Amino acid sequence: MRKVKRPIEVPGTGYVITPDKVLLASPLVTALSDEFFPGATEWNPYRWEHREIDENAKTDMEEPFISKGTRSPYLPFGAGRHRCIGEKFAYVNLSVIVATMVRSFRFYLSDEGEAVPKTDYSSLLPRSTGSYVTDPGVPPQSQPLGIADSVAMQSFDYALLELAGLPGIDDPKFSLLFEFPALAQMRVLDLWPRLDDTRSWSFCAQMLLSFANQFVQTGENPFIGKSGSMSYIVTTAFSVCAAYLARTDATNGMFQRILVAEVCKVATAIPHSSFEQQLAALQALLLYYILMFFGGDAQLRALAEKQEGVLERATIALQSQCLDPSGTPTDRVAECHREAARRAVVISYLLRGINRVLQYKSCHVICDLVNLPVSLRLPLGVHRSGLQSESQIDTTEIVTYYEFVQEWENGRLGEIDEFAKLLLVACKGVTEIVPPNAFDTT
Repeated sequence: MRKVKRPIEVPGTGYVITPDKVLLASPLVTALSDEFFPGATEWNPYRWEHREIDENAKTDMEEPFISKGTRSPYLPFGAGRHRCIGEKFAYVNLSVIVATMVRSFRFYLSDEGEAVPKTDYSSLLPRSTGSYVTDPGVPPQSQPLGIADSVAMQSFDYALLELAGLPGIDDPKFSLLFEFPALAQMRVLDLWPRLDDTRSWSFCAQMLLSFANQFVQTGENPFIGKSGSMSYIVTTAFSVCAAYLARTDATNGMFQRILVAEVCKVATAIPHSSFEQQLAALQALLLYYILMFFGGDAQLRALAEKQEGVLERATIALQSQCLDPSGTPTDRVAECHREAARRAVVISYLLRGINRVLQYKSCHVICDLVNLPVSLRLPLGVHRSGLQSESQIDTTEIVTYYEFVQEWENGRLGEIDEFAKLLLVACKGVTEIVPPNAFDTT
């Protein structure tokens, strides 16, 4: 807004603005002008996607910013230019918010093909008279929603602290970082410098994806034991994984909707009443999220990231049923199920961490991961490919992830299975664990 100090003639017109007026510059005017905004009346959020950026161009926000506290000339109500000392930080916030929205959602008009809706000026902040639709990566439906579609479109965000009977996540008696060993912090330093080691993290992602394939082919994998009485939840997960392997371009959309619907179905029942049910729920969710993170497209991965709290919630629920604060199993269940639970919990943290590293070059679970309990030896009766129900595990051989890697470094680990290989590659890198001739160089 600017107050007119002297008569101003509008170029090319007969209008003269007198000094008793106040001018308001509205971005809405230029936004609806093809001179400043190409195709202003067309709904096209992607118009700038392939534009060429002039590296030498400078914007007003790139001007030098001087921080002088209350004496700053940029104070909004002080003397000099009416600029705020927090302007640069505000632009950073705005960029992060817009980038997050663009990465996580697809925006489209409720009536596809229509022109940009008119503006409603009746409120203090003008808004559109039309409606917009957003979704977490799910394409717009051209046909009425069926049962599977409507379930897939439901939101199933759940807060961790809403778990019945679970302590708060900030409770030090429950935290996996309670009395966190000082030496374990050194193991964290092994992982952080390798955040750019895309080859190793991609190898880990492919290993996880192979676990889903292995489950379909053999009925077992490193975190699901072969059993003659498989639970209904895991049996359904078997069917979904089989559908993943058999999908085609024509059926991929249907598969994705079924996958999301099953995630929603499992999520609504967390936490389960028994340890076995909770273990089965986490095993199924691990298979589903492996497919969504590493076996689907960008839209499916975005949906998995948005609902990552479901997997975290199931993991915390299982930990609360089978582990005490120090990570030692109780005597409530068979040892093979305990081993399956330990492995499922570790893979849950790895799965989320690997996806975060590949997508964002950061990992929020490293400190939790290095202190999780794992079995030091390959138990008798456990194949290198998976678990068997008759196996017995020596509980004295259960150590932290940090100690597990330390044993390997000292040459005391012996034969390793696929699960151990995944742990070692994630910590030490693929070139340290996998022989060079194991890679396809063709």
